[in-house]
Amino acid sequence: MTSIIKVDNLQDANGSGSPYIKDAVLKVYFAEKTDTQDTTGSTFVDITDLSLTITPLSNKSKFLVRANVFMSSDANHAFGRLMRDSTPLSLPDGHASFTRSTAHFGFSSTSAVTYIFAMAGAEKLDDPQTASAITYKVQFSARSDTGTSYINTTSRDQNSAVGSDQRGTSSLTAMEIGG
Repeated sequence: MTSIIKVDNLQDANGSGSPYIKDAVLKVYFAEKTDTQDTTGSTFVDITDLSLTITPLSNKSKFLVRANVFMSSDANHAFGRLMRDSTPLSLPDGHASFTRSTAHFGFSSTSAVTYIFAMAGAEKLDDPQTASAITYKVQFSARSDTGTSYINTTSRDQNSAVGSDQRGTSSLTAMEIGG
């Protein structure tokens, strides 16, 4: 015997919204950046358009946060990190030692070329333990001593007949998971 359940809409017991299901993806949030941006210096700045303000369905919700960012630099390195409000997520061990960057992901090249960039990705399962509004965002920085870091373009950004300098799009996705 086969059982089939067909419904037009599922609501919680109060009839006020979707049911909260443990370990299920409850909602997906998405942001995309299609224009370019650049920065100099080692201070992290927000990447415009890569920000999601979310009010969790429960204080037990977790969020799988994923960033895919096209990064480039004219001085070898570009640094990126995921943030929840003003808190960096997923910093590597030893981030406080020396003067190293507190980056979660980034772009590096062996020489200061002006026409290479790469898709840099980051992912974090975050447990904010709140039902109040939170903001996930992506930040980036450059080296402290020299150079500029770029999002969605290279420093040369040449629009030639051979099409050698790419442009890209970057994105931020957050999936709310029932806890």
